[in-house]
Order: sequence, then C-alpha cells, then structure tokens
Amino acid sequence: MKDKAKAKRLTKVLAGLLVLLVSVVMICAIIIPHEAQRVASKPSEGRTATPVVVLPSETGEDREVRGIDWRYWQSVNPDIIGWITIPGTPIDYPIMQAHREDPTHYLNYDAYDSYNFYGCIYVDAGCSIESDNVIIFGHNMGYFDDSMFTSLTNYLDQNYLDGHQMVVIQTPEKVMPLSVRAAEEISPYGYEKRVEFDSNEELQEYYLGLWQRAPSRSAEPKDDELEQLFTLITCDSDGYTRAIVYAG
Repeated sequence: MKDKAKAKRLTKVLAGLLVLLVSVVMICAIIIPHEAQRVASKPSEGRTATPVVVLPSETGEDREVRGIDWRYWQSVNPDIIGWITIPGTPIDYPIMQAHREDPTHYLNYDAYDSYNFYGCIYVDAGCSIESDNVIIFGHNMGYFDDSMFTSLTNYLDQNYLDGHQMVVIQTPEKVMPLSVRAAEEISPYGYEKRVEFDSNEELQEYYLGLWQRAPSRSAEPKDDELEQLFTLITCDSDGYTRAIVYAG
C-alpha cells in the first residue's frame, strides 16, 4: 500500500512539473518573440514630433507618416540608410545596408547590431538605396506573427493590393511616396537579379515585363512611369517560394 501511495504521489509531482514546464514554454513563446520584435525596430524611438505629409497617387488624399530623427538612428548604427512605412500594415522599420563581405548579416541581427532572429529589413549587398532597382529583404515570421515583411504575402491577393498601394521610403535626403505596382510568388531558383539599367527605357521595359506576368497588379503602366523601382522580397510561410512586391 505504501509503495502504491508513493507511486501515486510521484505521478502527481511529475504531472505538476510537466504542466509547469509547458506553461513556461508557452509564456516564453509569447514574451520572447514579442520582446525580440520590439527590440528589432523600436519604431517609437528616434521619430520626430512633426509628421511628414505625403500624397499617394492612387487616392489623391493626404496621408501622414512620422518623420525620422536621422542623427539618433545613425548614431545607433551607421548602416541604417532609410526607413520603410506601409500605411495600414505593420511594416514600419529602419532599412539597413548589407555589405558585400557579409551579405546576410542582417538576417539575424537587429538595428542595434545585436543577435536577433527577427533580423532587419535590409538592402541587398549588390545594390544601394540609389540603384535603379533597389532590392530589399525582410523575414516572414510565420502564421501568428505579422511583423517584419510578413504582410507582403497579402499582396498576392488583388483586393489587398488595391487597398494598400501606398509605400513611403524615407532617407536622410528625401521622402519617397511610392505605389505598389505588382506582386507575384516565384521560386527562389533562377531568379534574375538586376539592379542597374543602361537607360530609363530599359528599366521601363523590365518593369512592364514583370507587371504583365504578375497575377496581382495595379492599373496598366504608362510610358516613363517609373524613375526607380523598389523590389520587396520575403519568403512564403513555408519557406519554399518568395513573395515579391514591386513599388515605384
């Protein structure tokens, strides 16, 4: 009888420890990613009190985004070269410049250059924020976390694209109100990366080709519509394909 009682008490203790362990894991699963994401951008820091008014071409209505305190952010990390905001989405982050000697550094490091699995939004090491086609990467954080570039996958739906066409990119020199032009899902294999073109006509031809093949897109392009193209890239939720959003 004593052995049975001891065994019963031991079973209860083990069950209690298991419940406690599961609870700790669940709490960590909620708190740690949230804290990591908060540290990854801290968008409330380094913002100016005066908003920047931009005029999105698709509606003609004034929209405001917060200005950036560039002195603050570049004292944090000189690799911060811009800021991307997509109104109506969670995307509101600093943009880093990747370096050729370590092109994937900001996949796993935040704006404070600390290890962080959220990484950063960053410009491909093969181009700059001034390139003809600026390629910008960011993580897709999965089904239950809409931070970083997760929202880009929504642009594969035409209705979502129609309702979220405005993109604002700020640099220390200028504010660029852009419009989403097209979105597509592709295999990461065989993707042709082009960042510079011999002429604006060549850039327009490249843009027209991707617009024509994209299943989700804006109104038909006009001649000389773009001076610069921004290609925003993230993984799909399973990591097998890439969602690409083109803005300009």
